[in-house]
Amino acid sequence: MVVDDFDDEDVIDIRHYYNVINKDKWGIIGLAFVITLLSVLVVLNLTPIYRATATLLIENQSGKLVSIDELYGLDTGNRNYYQTQVSILESRQLAATVIGNGNMEFANYPEFNPNLIVKEPPFWEDFLPFLAKKVEPLAGDKLNRHMVNVLSGNLTIQPVRGTDLIKINFDSPNSQLATDISNLVGETYIESQLEARLQLTQKAAMWLTERLDSLRIKLTASELALQNFQEKERLVESGDSGVRSLSLNELNQISNDLISARKTRIETGRIYQQVLSSQAISRDSLMTHPSIVVEPGVVTSKETQDIVDRKVLELSERYGPKHPKMVAVIAEQKAARNQLNRQIDNAVKRLKESFDAAVATEKNLERNELRSRGDIQGLRRTEFKFSELQRNVETDRQLYNTFFTRFKETDATQGLQAANARVADPAIEPESPIKPNKRLIVGGVFLFTLLFGIGLAFLRDYLDNTFKSGREVEEKLGLALLGLLPLIKAKSQAHKNRHSQHYLDPDQVGFAEAIRTVRTSVLLASLDSPHKVIVVTSSIPGEGKTTIAYNLAIALGQMEKVLLIDADMRRPSVAGDTGLTNQHAGLSNFVAGGSTLEESVYVMEEYGIDVMPAGLIPPNPLELLSSQKFKDTLTDLQDRYDRIIIDSAPCQAVSDSLVISSSVDAMIYVVKADSTSQQLVSSALSRLRRVNAPLIGVVLNQFNAEHAAKYGSYNSGYYDYYGSEK
Repeated sequence: MVVDDFDDEDVIDIRHYYNVINKDKWGIIGLAFVITLLSVLVVLNLTPIYRATATLLIENQSGKLVSIDELYGLDTGNRNYYQTQVSILESRQLAATVIGNGNMEFANYPEFNPNLIVKEPPFWEDFLPFLAKKVEPLAGDKLNRHMVNVLSGNLTIQPVRGTDLIKINFDSPNSQLATDISNLVGETYIESQLEARLQLTQKAAMWLTERLDSLRIKLTASELALQNFQEKERLVESGDSGVRSLSLNELNQISNDLISARKTRIETGRIYQQVLSSQAISRDSLMTHPSIVVEPGVVTSKETQDIVDRKVLELSERYGPKHPKMVAVIAEQKAARNQLNRQIDNAVKRLKESFDAAVATEKNLERNELRSRGDIQGLRRTEFKFSELQRNVETDRQLYNTFFTRFKETDATQGLQAANARVADPAIEPESPIKPNKRLIVGGVFLFTLLFGIGLAFLRDYLDNTFKSGREVEEKLGLALLGLLPLIKAKSQAHKNRHSQHYLDPDQVGFAEAIRTVRTSVLLASLDSPHKVIVVTSSIPGEGKTTIAYNLAIALGQMEKVLLIDADMRRPSVAGDTGLTNQHAGLSNFVAGGSTLEESVYVMEEYGIDVMPAGLIPPNPLELLSSQKFKDTLTDLQDRYDRIIIDSAPCQAVSDSLVISSSVDAMIYVVKADSTSQQLVSSALSRLRRVNAPLIGVVLNQFNAEHAAKYGSYNSGYYDYYGSEK
């Protein structure tokens, strides 16, 4: 890739993008033209598709005579209702209903019945019958499912934004068929909605009937349970006063009696205590107590005693104490007194009995009150149970009446259902097809192909990591660029194999000038200590190192005495270029001592240089090149020649160049433009640097000036001259 003049790699180089497109512009345009031409042929054979549209008006709140929606919890006014109707129109169920309603014989149309389409078998079935796929005709459920799929696939439901309108579109090659199906879908939808509402009402009526029976049984059971409870607990229901019982009246009476008994006991106890107090003082004091003196027996005995006492007083005035009358009266007085005491004792006893009776009565009433209060607590529980049963009866009665009312409404209006949609605008037969839009398709294909071609150009540019300019060589490799050698188109295979012909070829002035530039760069790189032994190598075979070594030797031979040595003993090529065979004595023979220098060197007078071919290829070339004899040979040859050019094997393939590098003064690295990857060159140079090879620079070979000019890399001033040479 081209490196911009700026150091910041994040800067977008618009010029580079332009050059990438400009370089492949004819390929991009050609690809777009060919693909567009093919698309034109395809579009011309496409079947025109017609679209018919029917418009439905969906009522958000359809007229309902019965609010049966409340029973099922439906809310047709919610915001999801409209979208729900769209989904129903798009459903396979509705499509199946349209197919099966019998209004149209869909099986008679090839669009729906593939059995009616006659297809010619592929030509290869006659030659490869075992590869032929047997297609069975569709029938029954399979055919019906296929027709439903076709109908659903070509049907589009399009809500009109901001309205309650829905457009039903159907596409078909048959314009009349598209019209009929659009209208049929709308009609089927309306009929299905009416049918669904009728079924819903009928289902609700059946459900209400079953529910009413169960509610009637439940109400009867509730009423019976209430009645049985009333009879069991002896309860009466009196208007709004609630539940009353004999136990409540009894408790009130006992409470009143207990109050009276308690008062009686208190009063009787008080009197009795007073009597006991008076009795403790004297018997005569009892005669003064009101409760005693009022006793009938005491009163009678007191009167009798008073009479006898007056009689004793009268007789004592006339008779003495021993007079019989006095004795008799005194005896009568004593008897009267005893009778009075007995009556007083009886009165005191009766007071005690009254007190004890009052205490017993109070205690008995208290026990009765406690028992009655317990009965009242039970009465309250009974009253709560009664209220519960009464509420159950009331609830069951209300629920029964509600369902009975709904049942009457539903039963009366089953046949009066209103549709929630109507056809606002029926479909009419379209006059022109909706697709294919031939201009749009062709234009789109051309634009897409153009963009695709541009994308391929950028992809190739991104993946291309070869060297395309001298600037890339210097920046990516960190070595000086010795020169650019232009790409030479060989006139024949023989001419291609003659590496020496290019420098002296009058038609290759540009190449000769480039070689002279390399020669100048080499000479300038060794002003203080001339590089007498120079090795030319590359990364892989085929990069032109032999051509450069040969022509550089010829260029230097015009100024100095030069020897060209072919040290590429893996694939020697110098001998063939000089007209020698590989059996001719050369480097291997001279180093091994099998031939003299004169026998190993071939003098090319027309080129002004001497050539030492590789000679016989040894079994182990690396051992020969790393031997001390080879180093001594180079030392001896330096005394005879001003400059020695060595053509060595590629350093990425074998290690020959690495071994030779320790015995030479300079090394020239050859890179083939637009061919050798940067990673491969960097890897090979790393190997050379590890052995301290004397690298002086790089020659970019087979540089395509026209290609570089299109790419934007051909921007070095003196290379313009090469680009103009033909």
